[in-house]
Amino acid sequence: MGWPGLWKQVGGERGRRNVFETPAALASAGAELEEMLEADGGVALATIDWALASANGDIREDWLPPARELVAATMPPGALTVQAGCVLRQGELILEQDRWALRFAILPCVPAGLPAERRHALDLLAADAQSQFRMIRVGWAEQSDGAALVAVVDLTGAPYAELLFLTGLEGLTQAVARLVETADLLADATVPLRALEVCRV
Repeated sequence: MGWPGLWKQVGGERGRRNVFETPAALASAGAELEEMLEADGGVALATIDWALASANGDIREDWLPPARELVAATMPPGALTVQAGCVLRQGELILEQDRWALRFAILPCVPAGLPAERRHALDLLAADAQSQFRMIRVGWAEQSDGAALVAVVDLTGAPYAELLFLTGLEGLTQAVARLVETADLLADATVPLRALEVCRV
């Protein structure tokens, strides 16, 4: 989950592949990859450089995250708050010298004693979400008090583009809104789920 950039694995066991997804509008309309590399592609070319560098877990040495004031001014009010039914989640904007990301805890802390079938169901939920939602990684983050199921859009190394940032933010909040109630139910061992007993995952 700490890998810089947008690379992620999608697909099932047999069709698993790595993808790097960005809004199509960042690319020059109708331009092929070779054309953008040959011309001064601006943000499009910088995005290609970012994708290639982050494929190896690297970021350019001269990269700096955007100013917090600039990013904050771009974000709509309440953009990092998601409510789905009675479940409320607060996201965070991470802006550090070597990191730029948006992060939500879908499940802030999963009990260590959670039954195996529920943990496996959460794994399947995370894998499916990662395949379905563009630009977003979903997975486990280890903490001192247990594991958290998190969703992240990692823009570390990216050129600043308002479209890129806002697309990632909107996609992330929509994904979290669709996942939190199901995840919350799966993580609550006090609520019997007959489906997990009948249909073993």
